[in-house]
Amino acid sequence: MIYSNARLARAYAVDRPPIHALALASVAMPHVELALDIGCGAGLSAHALLPYASHVIGVDPAPTMLAAARPADRLSLLVARAEALPFPDNSFGLVTAAGSLNYADRSVAVPEILRVLQPGGTFVVYDFSCASLPSWWTAFEERYPSAPGYEMDRLPELSYVDVNVTHPMTLEEFVRYAMSETDTVEGVEEWCRETLRPVIGSSPLEVSFSGYVASRVFGS
Repeated sequence: MIYSNARLARAYAVDRPPIHALALASVAMPHVELALDIGCGAGLSAHALLPYASHVIGVDPAPTMLAAARPADRLSLLVARAEALPFPDNSFGLVTAAGSLNYADRSVAVPEILRVLQPGGTFVVYDFSCASLPSWWTAFEERYPSAPGYEMDRLPELSYVDVNVTHPMTLEEFVRYAMSETDTVEGVEEWCRETLRPVIGSSPLEVSFSGYVASRVFGS
């Protein structure tokens, strides 16, 4: 399983740009006592919830990813799946999922999420991908294919807003980010650096990320 890869888990924790926080800042977010982040991976999406909750719990089915996460006050991480959340009914005022429901059985996961969401609680789903250098990414993905099973899909129950955010990245930062997109190691870093140097050069590139944020308040 790709998310049991320790190198990839470390890369997710330290080498990916802070797009979760930028995406959430593009919509109105509530402030709650307790928030839940579904499929938090190496913790970046859970960290992005800290401004909106007194305490955040992040869950992920991959222990290797959680082990790589950066610790923080008011943040707890545990192994769990979206389809079987180990929490009582009506536990959370805010539940988020950043791309993770694309891997879950949504016919089971969504009712389970709504079970632990408090009446009047907010459910937020969001996802994004790098929109800069599309030709380069096409070549990268042809050379180093992604693991199957992922799609940026949408839930009909939610209201969607398209978002586009940018973040400056140096050549080396972009290379490390690209390395977090593949479980292949041999020759990848060298190929990335060689093919990106004519594009990025010595000055940071303002990298664009596009996707969506969807939310809905359930019950009252």
